[in-house]
Amino acid sequence: VAQRLETLLGKGSVIFGKDCIGDDAKTAVQALPKDGGGVVLLENLRFYTGEEKNDSSFAQSLASLADAYINDAFGTCHRAHASVTGVPALMQPELCGVGCLVASEISYLDFSSLGPDELVAAIIGGSKVSTKLPVIKGLLEQVDTLILGGGLAFTFLKAQGITIGNSLVEDSMIDTAKQLIEEAKSKNKNIVLPIDAVCAKEFPKEPSTTMEGTATFDLVPGQGIEDGWMGLDVGPKTVELLEGSLKGIKKIVFNGPMGVFEIPPFDIGTRGLVDTIVKFTEEGGISVVGGGDSVAALEAFDKTDDVSYVSTGGGATLELLAGDVLPGVEAIGEVKA
Repeated sequence: VAQRLETLLGKGSVIFGKDCIGDDAKTAVQALPKDGGGVVLLENLRFYTGEEKNDSSFAQSLASLADAYINDAFGTCHRAHASVTGVPALMQPELCGVGCLVASEISYLDFSSLGPDELVAAIIGGSKVSTKLPVIKGLLEQVDTLILGGGLAFTFLKAQGITIGNSLVEDSMIDTAKQLIEEAKSKNKNIVLPIDAVCAKEFPKEPSTTMEGTATFDLVPGQGIEDGWMGLDVGPKTVELLEGSLKGIKKIVFNGPMGVFEIPPFDIGTRGLVDTIVKFTEEGGISVVGGGDSVAALEAFDKTDDVSYVSTGGGATLELLAGDVLPGVEAIGEVKA
């Protein structure tokens, strides 16, 4: 990392400290040019158990090396660790702040700055309702339209009495799905579920360039996926529905693919959704993509540069979408989005 930094900043501009605390760290900091312009990179602090434990003495050792504190590691802002919350607690508040990356993440993932007539939609995919439950609950408080896809959608579909064949389902979460649907109705929020699915009789072992061995079933009351088939992607009717659901929307957040996009031909639905998001962005909408699989889908379809913002966080992104306060941001005090 130090070598890469030197490539970017210029030879001789980066000093590497072999430890993040103690004499090695102090020596590295003291070697900085007195007139400024130097950078010290200290060794990974996660080698110390005191980091995750938010040990006060470890935080004090880190804080003693600096006069000011800037957190620009959004991906760790959801962790109450020593370097995230312990250090700023020991420093003067006016000398603590967030960097440009964290400020951008908060700005794009915060919905409170939008006006009452600026509608927000969230597109949530993934395999399990239980994994995304806090996010879904939090988003019902913040967005106007909630689009659900991927494996987790089948639990909601089954909760509505639609047959789903051998598709992935969490039977233990069906009652929860029913409650969330009713909650959305009571809040006058729009939940959008797939209306067709591309299926196979078994999970694909390798990519295919054809639709051979697949079948598409409508997902509406009285119809559904036949026994022996499993849903692996959303169908063309759903992609069209999703595009229509974004009319009048000002901002969208996309977290989680619509299917097994890594294995063609079950990438078509997610590809169609990504194309819809790109079109939405080109027409002036704000599009935010967060989460490893979502970003991987953008990269797979070469669309990373065609959306408004790609979030760098994993757990931090999910917690912020759930409406939680991130410990790393709370430790800084007031941060303007």
